[in-house]
Amino acid sequence: VDVRCGLLVGADGTARTLATALESHTDGAVGVIRYPDDNRRVYKTVPLTLPSDTDTTTTTNWRADVNYSARTRDGRVILDALPANTHGEYCAVLLLTADDEFAQPNSSPLGLR
Repeated sequence: VDVRCGLLVGADGTARTLATALESHTDGAVGVIRYPDDNRRVYKTVPLTLPSDTDTTTTTNWRADVNYSARTRDGRVILDALPANTHGEYCAVLLLTADDEFAQPNSSPLGLR
């Protein structure tokens, strides 16, 4: 689709409040294209603590002021971690496809290890 316009708004949420207001007040000058959700994800939050500088089990010095992200080659599992403080504590989000076995209720986390 090739659309040329003077103004493009891409900040609407699932309630479509902004899109509905624009459509109803512009006499048809504004159109909304809604794309199908073909990559539905579910998430689980994971508390994460980086090894400290005094941890003798690792030789890596982890920075506590940056985001970390990892994904499997096939994109099945994505882990994003954001710093919660400057002491190495993170709030991580595990993203899984909706039909993944580990996204189901009461799934065992042992298979993710």
